[in-house]
Amino acid sequence: MSLADESKAPLNVRELARAFDSAFAEAHRGSEQNAKSFLAFRCAGRALALEGHEVSGVIRLPRLCRVPSTQPALLGLAAERGQLVPVFSLARLLGVTTTASPHWLLLAQRSDPVGFAFDDLAGYVRVSEADILREPTSGEAPKTLLDLRDARYAVLSIFDLLAFAGVGVRSANKER
Repeated sequence: MSLADESKAPLNVRELARAFDSAFAEAHRGSEQNAKSFLAFRCAGRALALEGHEVSGVIRLPRLCRVPSTQPALLGLAAERGQLVPVFSLARLLGVTTTASPHWLLLAQRSDPVGFAFDDLAGYVRVSEADILREPTSGEAPKTLLDLRDARYAVLSIFDLLAFAGVGVRSANKER
């Protein structure tokens, strides 16, 4: 977002951008050393989250160029940061039907750009280990939840989303 665009943006978007940026800029201190960062959002009425290190950015969903594909979750391509980004419907990847149109684009932290479209952005949060719940499931890994003031957010893995989308994970998080 350019500075000219930022001045036209609603106050909450500007504040969210500043909070997101400052969370990466601030030094870790004392009790915050055990805190974890998450991006909290809603998709098809579900409260979801991703660990902050798995996200390279969040932007308003730009105009998409539709392309033929056998992947029903692929919404199209977006131009972002000088690259073409395949954009997938997060709701479709999760197997949820919804009538809501996505408004936001989450960019996965990886060398090859991939985006996931979702409905509503709750915000960038830092939580202590006490706010991270692990519930047993019938599968191998326990379900991880964030216990925040407004809801419990199910924590997703960017690797799982990439696998659902059929995108190779070999280049995911290469920079880490």
